[in-house]
Amino acid sequence: MSRNQISKSPSAFRHHPPRGFSLVEVLTVVALIAVCLALAAPPLRDMIQRNRVASQISTFRMDLKFARSEAMKRGQPVSICPSTDGTTCLSDNSWQNGWIVFYDQNASATVDGTDVILRRRQGWSGGDTFAAAPTLTAVTFGRMGLASNLGAGPFNFVARASTSSTSSTQCVLLNQVGQQTVQSGGSGSCT
Repeated sequence: MSRNQISKSPSAFRHHPPRGFSLVEVLTVVALIAVCLALAAPPLRDMIQRNRVASQISTFRMDLKFARSEAMKRGQPVSICPSTDGTTCLSDNSWQNGWIVFYDQNASATVDGTDVILRRRQGWSGGDTFAAAPTLTAVTFGRMGLASNLGAGPFNFVARASTSSTSSTQCVLLNQVGQQTVQSGGSGSCT
């Protein structure tokens, strides 16, 4: 064997088992994770609430468009009103309890006689609120697609997350022509 070659004994290749982590190391990592979670929790909660409200508003807007298009397609009034049971209209302004879209033969804004329910939406969960300002208990679209019961001005449907923060508020502004505008909390007439 030459001098340039190094002979290794079998003891040099012995496997040393890992020694593990000390209690101080584990507690340090747990503390760092807790701090990171504490910093991330409020923005994450706000983001979840904003997305939930945006999704709920999107569903409502889709049903308003559906009601308007059905009224024009069928040539007869179609109404949308708050409803908890999916068959009758509520007489209050609590749209977060759910709503129904229905053919409204006599444009009474209530389900009666031969009216046919086209869509039912369940109420919102999580304590979110959704109401029209000023108070509105139904929207009825005529055969030309115009909202017949909105009076002179537009109505603002305000959706608020249960925390009532401005960042989690969105509004749908609806005018007589059936045009919808979505606004974020704190902008325009969305307060």
